[in-house]
Amino acid sequence: MKITLKKERGSLLPYSDEDYEALQKLSDAVYTVDIKNLDMRTVKQNSAIHLWCSQIAEVLNKNNLYMTGIFSNDIMWSMELVKEQIIKNMIKLLFKIDSTTKLKRKEIDVLIDHITYIFGDKKGITIPRFPSRELWDDNK
Repeated sequence: MKITLKKERGSLLPYSDEDYEALQKLSDAVYTVDIKNLDMRTVKQNSAIHLWCSQIAEVLNKNNLYMTGIFSNDIMWSMELVKEQIIKNMIKLLFKIDSTTKLKRKEIDVLIDHITYIFGDKKGITIPRFPSRELWDDNK
């Protein structure tokens, strides 16, 4: 059985309702726990990344900043294209990883700062702020 716990205010607590229910089913006994730090980005952070990619795509399209296709045709940005062409390329450059699933929580802040800097300071394009921390931070 696998139960994910989070440390909060000095105590280990079930991470989700499913983890809580699994913990309640255990009988009174002594258990050995293999502790792993799951400092990877959360599901909520992943949802925030997808929302941000959609917002960036909208800004690029509104400013007629399309991708150019193989036949010199304009390709409108989508959430998926922003994630594949911008986000994933940036995480390869910054962290030498190839997937957003491998991002650590703190790396998301670095990623946001770099992308915002490149769009704003280098290209003069104002992109939306990353979705509010309250929407995705499990520690709040």
